This record gives sequence, C-alpha cells and structure tokens, in this order.
Amino acid sequence: MLFGQLMPCDSLRDICLCLSKHEKILYDLGMTTSVNESTLFRANESRDYRIFEGLGQALIKIVRPMYAKQRIEYIFPQDHELFALDSTTISCSIALMGWALGKYSKGAVKMHTLIDLRGSIPAFISISDGRKHDSKVLDEIDIIRLRGYKSRKDYPKDLRLIEFCDLESGEELQFITNITDQLKLNGLEIAIIAYLLLARVKALYNSP
Repeated sequence: MLFGQLMPCDSLRDICLCLSKHEKILYDLGMTTSVNESTLFRANESRDYRIFEGLGQALIKIVRPMYAKQRIEYIFPQDHELFALDSTTISCSIALMGWALGKYSKGAVKMHTLIDLRGSIPAFISISDGRKHDSKVLDEIDIIRLRGYKSRKDYPKDLRLIEFCDLESGEELQFITNITDQLKLNGLEIAIIAYLLLARVKALYNSP
C-alpha cells in the first residue's frame, strides 16, 4: 500500500500491475512474488487502519521539523506558524458505510486537514461524514501553547486542551495535558482520567 501511495496508484489494479512490472525489486520490499487484486483486497479487509495512521503520524513528526524554517513568500514577519484548513470529499457506498451520509442521500466521507504551510504537511486530520462543514472542525483542534511570558518560558512546548461536559450536573470542565499524541490517549480517555482524579481530590477534601 505504501508502494501504491508513492507511485502514486489510483486503484488496487494499478498497484498490482505496477508490482508485476517490477518483479526484480519485490525482494527488497520483502515480497517474494507479485500479488493479485483479490489477495490485496482480502489483506486490506482485515488490516487494522491504525497501522497506516500510526505510520503516517510518525512520518509527519520526522518531516515537519525539516521545513520549520522554510520561508513563505508574501508573509511578514516570518516567525509565525501558518496553517490552512481544507477538506477532501471521497464518494463511497452508502450500503457498505451507513454512517457516511453525504448530500442528496449519497454516501461520502470527508477528510478535514489542517495543513502546515511550511512544507504543506498535515498537522491535524479529522474524518467525518460528507455533510460536516469545515467550520465545525475548528472546535476539534485542541493543541495550544502558553502565551504568558513566565509560563511560556517555563514550558515552551505545545499543550493539549480537552473540554468535558458532565451530563448529570451540566458542569463544563477544561483539562490541559502535555500528552499531545492522540494515539497514546484520545480526548475521551484523558477526560475520564482527569475527571476521576478530580472526583477523588474533592472526596478527600470533603472527608472528615
């Protein structure tokens, strides 16, 4: 699949055709022979998507620092991070993906991407159905940075803001964590941990 992305190939048929034309280099890719479409389809059907998600995020972490000092024309000053939010709509079968509703009762998946303009590298990706507007994705972007002089000096790295609403009490809480990697802990997991710790602290203070 990585080979197909790098070529780039538009379909499983393209990937298999290209591999069959380069049988001499398959050994270097860890493959003893070329594959057909049905074999590749069955392999992808059972393969966990997090394999590609994790690899993608690992590569992004390596590549983004390489372009951190890249100059962007017509922008002054050059010492600010610049991002652009865009989305791509991918048509799909509504019979196979019932949650992916698009316009006019058609199936569609939308990938919202926050792009670091230095290097045009994704910094944040959110997958939704085809009806979700880009403006609603802004609320999901929760990587923040301290701005106060002393706090910024003490902790210059990025932080993550998690907002949580207790449905029983209606109380809205905000938690800040230095775990910015969503693969390690997602927003719900962090909110649950922080909420349980907060409840524990309250219980200790209220105990006789």
